[in-house]
Amino acid sequence: MTGAPIAVSALEATTLGFLVYLVGGVITRRVRILREFNIPEPVCGGLLAALVTLAVYLALDRPVIFDLRFRDYLQIGRAHV
Repeated sequence: MTGAPIAVSALEATTLGFLVYLVGGVITRRVRILREFNIPEPVCGGLLAALVTLAVYLALDRPVIFDLRFRDYLQIGRAHV
């Protein structure tokens, strides 16, 4: 049985997003193969964040819900339809 969800507010989600991007940059700079294959920083950091979120879900049996209210404002190059 799944417990009550862990809610991450919009401010927390945005802050975590910036931290994930920075951590991805550090990982990409330190791991040679990622640089050689031009793996972007957000991909490296995002994969790590997804694994941490999965670990929290599996350990606590509670889903993590992110408030994505600021996501659209912060996207660069978004297509306007």
